Amino acid sequence: MALLPFLRRATSALSLGAIVVAVSEFWFYPVEEEVGHLGILLAYGGLAWIFLAVWSRLRVRAESIIVAAALLGFLIEGVPVPVLYSAPPFTILWTSLAWHMLISVLLGWLAVRRALAGSRVMAASVCAAFGLGLGIWNAYTWSAIEAPLGIVFAWRPTSDFAAQVVVGYALFLGGHLGADRLLRTPPDIPTAEAWTLAALGTLVALATAVGSGLWATAWILPIAVLACLWVLRRDLALRPRAAPDPIASAPIPLGRWTITLLTPAGAIAAYATMSHLRLELEANVALILTAGPLSLWLLGRAIWACLRR
Repeated sequence: MALLPFLRRATSALSLGAIVVAVSEFWFYPVEEEVGHLGILLAYGGLAWIFLAVWSRLRVRAESIIVAAALLGFLIEGVPVPVLYSAPPFTILWTSLAWHMLISVLLGWLAVRRALAGSRVMAASVCAAFGLGLGIWNAYTWSAIEAPLGIVFAWRPTSDFAAQVVVGYALFLGGHLGADRLLRTPPDIPTAEAWTLAALGTLVALATAVGSGLWATAWILPIAVLACLWVLRRDLALRPRAAPDPIASAPIPLGRWTITLLTPAGAIAAYATMSHLRLELEANVALILTAGPLSLWLLGRAIWACLRR
């Protein structure tokens, strides 16, 4: 019955992939019609599978989960697309660390889950604030256009934004429900499967580097990945008996998940308000200036925690 554990691992990866793709794509910018929703979900699911293999085999703990999240961010922006090494060093920070690591994984997955496991007030506060922040940010990503004389806003209908937010929420909630049941402990991923995932990721990354023509800077991806793996292996060597699960807890009651509706509701309300009042806020500047330093500080702190005896 080896098929059943395999399907469980695949479902776990798709669940985590659905959470991350919701925050990283559908709640980030307009996803055009030519982008296949199933294809992008499978891509994120495959990268999440590699993340889970690292989590399982290197016994990622509470202090090292940030390093593993950074690794996932580097994979997202360096394997299927060449963004990571397209304009270094800025593209190393944005979006691999300041969005994927910090917002998609640490906030969209771990912080939301931890908040839902706590008090209803805390859960409602986190979900509502998350939604309002997304709405303000998306008012920029959906409407701002670079013009010769600077940024101009061409406001897109709130209905279009709301429709995509709902699609993203379906992925977000479905992924969380699956992860809540399947990822309270890391899946036991066999060595052969882990190496197969690594080989497939390497082949896709090579094809991306060749297709983009960015050979001069493509080395950034393997260096970033190997650096994260080295830190995690060093952490395991120093703390071999560390608990492997940084989010171990009982399943969250199904009724509690209704609180997450505050996230899409807050995003739509914030976007509608910004659009109605024509508030042309260059939110990217504010986000990069806050999320950028914060992500670097968190990653540096996590690396120090992993390497110290």
